[in-house]
Amino acid sequence: MPCKSASNYADQFAEILACILNYVTDFSGCGIIMGGDFNCEFRSSKHNTWPLLCEFMRECDLSCTDHLTADDRCYTYFQPTPHIDHFAISKNLFRCVQVVSVDDNGSNLSDHLPVTLMCELSLDSVNADDAVSRSYLPESN
Repeated sequence: MPCKSASNYADQFAEILACILNYVTDFSGCGIIMGGDFNCEFRSSKHNTWPLLCEFMRECDLSCTDHLTADDRCYTYFQPTPHIDHFAISKNLFRCVQVVSVDDNGSNLSDHLPVTLMCELSLDSVNADDAVSRSYLPESN
């Protein structure tokens, strides 16, 4: 997601969510696992992009996995907004999540701590035929 210091942060945030929503729509029926630096805390009304994120999660039928973190670590970033790295997963895949962890083993050179999501997926939990039959890669010219 865009850096909060960008002058048009909310517009960039909305545009990125709209692009992702297009992909989700193209692959409707497929389970989604997305993760990364959202540059905002989830479940926080302190930022103006929270309503956009809530609507996006509703439209995509996604749930956040923050509450499943295996330890009590409540930060992923060493700045004033500490928990900005997240996973969101399709509600129909949520039962497949085994572990969510924030890893701090001392060998990390980033200002973000790695967030790990471990799932046990089977062909019953994903629509493999649909995912394989459609490609998200642009066609070569």
